[in-house]
Amino acid sequence: MEALKLNTEKNNQQFKSSNKSTSERVKETYTEGLVFGICSQIGSQKNIVINELTKTLEEFGYEVVLIKLSKTITSYIESPKKQSGKTKKYLEYIQKIETGNSIRGKYGSDFLANVAISIIADQKKKHFSVNDEKDFSKIKSQRICYIVDSIKHTEELKTFRDVYKDIFYLISIYTPREERLKHLSIPN
Repeated sequence: MEALKLNTEKNNQQFKSSNKSTSERVKETYTEGLVFGICSQIGSQKNIVINELTKTLEEFGYEVVLIKLSKTITSYIESPKKQSGKTKKYLEYIQKIETGNSIRGKYGSDFLANVAISIIADQKKKHFSVNDEKDFSKIKSQRICYIVDSIKHTEELKTFRDVYKDIFYLISIYTPREERLKHLSIPN
């Protein structure tokens, strides 16, 4: 009980030492940054949604950065798959799925989320010329939105929610099977 009393007194001292209200202190930590995660099925026309979201955010003065998780997966593919009777597009999708699953098995279920988080952190460090911990105070709120395309696993979603809390939004895109098959059958 004594420890609780001391801790409460310490917290009260911290609040008294500041001339700012709680509301003012909270506003100082406010960020205009946003992170959107896109979740969609193969064959959905998610680019329509991403393009409209980008356009709307730009109208509100946001800089938009698209992070494609498939680029990370593709960088792990050693040689393209070949199989008779299958289209190139189909084989690319299958290989990305298999490689993504392999990466997650080897490095953890949220590996691709961690890659995206690192990309965001690196961009902020570069933008604000942060070289080490003493430079962290240089980082200020930015009117920037990161769109992560595309989240496929629950652990990835959980990691984004844990890291970005209230500035993270998930957009799930549903497309009926018939439309996805039609879209997938269109030649490149």
